[in-house]
Amino acid sequence: MAKRTPEQAERDKQTQKRYFARRMETAAGREARNACLRKYYHRMKADADWREKRNARRRIGTASTQRVSENLARALGQNELHSAAARAAPKRLPRWVRDDVIADMVLAVLEGQARVDELTPQSEAFVSRHYREYETFDLRSIDEKDETGRTLADTLTEQHLPW
Repeated sequence: MAKRTPEQAERDKQTQKRYFARRMETAAGREARNACLRKYYHRMKADADWREKRNARRRIGTASTQRVSENLARALGQNELHSAAARAAPKRLPRWVRDDVIADMVLAVLEGQARVDELTPQSEAFVSRHYREYETFDLRSIDEKDETGRTLADTLTEQHLPW
């Protein structure tokens, strides 16, 4: 194929422009262009609506959750018993564990099982009880016996072994 000169390339571009301009003058051409634009703008609008809805959900969720937790913390902070339990609970715990430990301390005081001045020395016992009750997915020894007297090694078969 022979190389085209720059003049021929320019002439071809002009021809393409005239062709597309004439095509847009026809009703079918205008309709095709408008359909393409409608589809494009509809997709853009749908994407924008989706983003707006997502951002609104995020704003509502975080604002209401923060508002509730802040209001609850403020209300509980005014309660002397809850404040004493919060001071006694270790601050190194994750928030959800610490909240459970504080609630257990308050309940123990209300039930008469503990006194407010004894909460700090007993705080580790409350933490241990929490982990014993709620954290059941911990590591086990392969030689530890279960309630039937069998060990985990007894229950393993060839298909369980990786080698």
